[in-house]
Amino acid sequence: MRVSARRESVEVSSGSEWFHSKRLIGAYWELLDSHRRAAAVTISLTIASGLLEVAAILAVVPIIEPQEKVAAFGIHLQGSSLRYAGVIAFAVLAVAASLVRVTAERSITRVIAEFEKGCRREMTRAALDMDWSAYLKVRLGDVNTSLLLSVNQVSLGMQFFLRAMGMLGVTVVFVAVAASLSWQLSLFALFFLVLGVVTYLLGVKPTRRHTAVLTSAAESLGQEADLLFSNLKLFRSLGERTQSRGRMEKIYADYASAYTKSMYIVPTTRSMFEISGIVGIGVVLFGALITAHGAALSAASLAFLVLFLRLTPRLVSTQENLQNARTYRKWCDAWWSTLETMHESPMASGGAGSPHFDRGLRAERLDFTYPGRSESVLHQVTWELRKGEAIALVGDSGAGKTTMLDLVTGLLRPTGGRITVDGTDLNDLDVEEWQSHLGLVPQEAPLFAGTVLENVYWMDSRRDPDEARHCLEKAHAAGFVDRLPDGMDTMLGERAATLSGGQRQRLALARALYRRPWILVLDEPTSSLDAEAEQEVLAALADVKATSSMIIVAHGLNPVKLADRIYVMAGGTVVEDGTWTELVGRPDGRFARIFRQHAVEA
Repeated sequence: MRVSARRESVEVSSGSEWFHSKRLIGAYWELLDSHRRAAAVTISLTIASGLLEVAAILAVVPIIEPQEKVAAFGIHLQGSSLRYAGVIAFAVLAVAASLVRVTAERSITRVIAEFEKGCRREMTRAALDMDWSAYLKVRLGDVNTSLLLSVNQVSLGMQFFLRAMGMLGVTVVFVAVAASLSWQLSLFALFFLVLGVVTYLLGVKPTRRHTAVLTSAAESLGQEADLLFSNLKLFRSLGERTQSRGRMEKIYADYASAYTKSMYIVPTTRSMFEISGIVGIGVVLFGALITAHGAALSAASLAFLVLFLRLTPRLVSTQENLQNARTYRKWCDAWWSTLETMHESPMASGGAGSPHFDRGLRAERLDFTYPGRSESVLHQVTWELRKGEAIALVGDSGAGKTTMLDLVTGLLRPTGGRITVDGTDLNDLDVEEWQSHLGLVPQEAPLFAGTVLENVYWMDSRRDPDEARHCLEKAHAAGFVDRLPDGMDTMLGERAATLSGGQRQRLALARALYRRPWILVLDEPTSSLDAEAEQEVLAALADVKATSSMIIVAHGLNPVKLADRIYVMAGGTVVEDGTWTELVGRPDGRFARIFRQHAVEA
């Protein structure tokens, strides 16, 4: 899908309603992108079904008004033979029209399914390939809404659009054939066709207004629902159930009201269109009687009338589908807006070198400033991790520790200085390959609905239960896992809420170890745990330290005791470094002050 054309084809400016309709068609056609050929086939099949239906209607003419003789494909028919041929032709053509119509419907289903899959794939790729600092500015609710709700609405709009285009083609066929039968009666029909178009255009402006309100209400619904259910424990713990219920009910009511108003337009304009069609049929009948001077209607006039009767529901269907396509058009704008935002900030392309970790990792005079900000988060930061060692980055909140880890994991790139792996700049290496050799245990490690074993495997293609068991033992998690109802095959609920914080962290450590990491990255691994759970995790980390290199980021000091060397950060730079004993022995040093403060608090 091409995003660059969005402003030209999707943005709506003021002007005539007909101009807006043309922009509507252009917007949906642009969205189809790689699916345009399949969409064209679908529309062609719908038109073909209309052609076959017209042919079936015309086949009835010789039955009602026998002709003396008809020759076709070298065969001469007359009399009863001609009438029997007409019946056979009618039956064959009518069945063929029905079969082609079904094929067209199935084709629409396939196109929409592939289109929807493509939209979700494009949004997922954009999120995964987005610059991390830019992604941090994107609201999670907007991403979820675009990926789930908006894509559904966009695909519905596309379905209405394809049906409208097919019906519009059939309408053109019917009108052309009707004109060939009787141009006088066609003038009457044309008048009511124009009346139908006017009816549609009258609904365009209120449709845009109501769908804008509906889109806004849906976005608010997605954001508020994400806020509530992502923080449900907080809301319930603070006794905010009644207030939350009232707030969500108001949002639900606003959405229901916006949806109702936007949907009222379709049946209203449909009714107006049907009434004009009924009046049109009456006028056509009256005109046919006038042109026949009061005599019985000719077969051509009857065929025209049947065509007109079959045309009216097509016009109604075209009008409804166009209105619905316009209603869902706002979702296209919202979806494109989020996608375009992501595409505007792609992550920088990395190198192609294959990383090796035989000597160590080093930060050399690192600087980092987030885009759009003037103050540096990191300034002239230097540290070193030798293979087999553990280092700790210590400091108060805002010292730049988390940003430092994001640079190490390759989520961010330094704006100055460099990180080297065995002397090679990380920017020159294949970042994804480097990341595959890291094990990460964040402050609150995410666990997923699945078995314990599946959580240990996670994204690893290897499926070795013996190795998984070994990792659980190293992480001091095997004991509590064995006490679960089905051991490693026990299903964990969403976010593994049935496990304690310490158990979740040890399971996350087992998962990190299963990756066979060169470096374990521990981001505040015990800060959210109570004293007992913290000791359980620290005991596991102490055993793991013998076989792994570690980078530990901590605000508290207990995990820091595992480090061979400690780097104390303040104001985005390293202010001192040394071993635990060395730093505690500097009474005027920052680490010594932190140590004394923690001792008092303990």
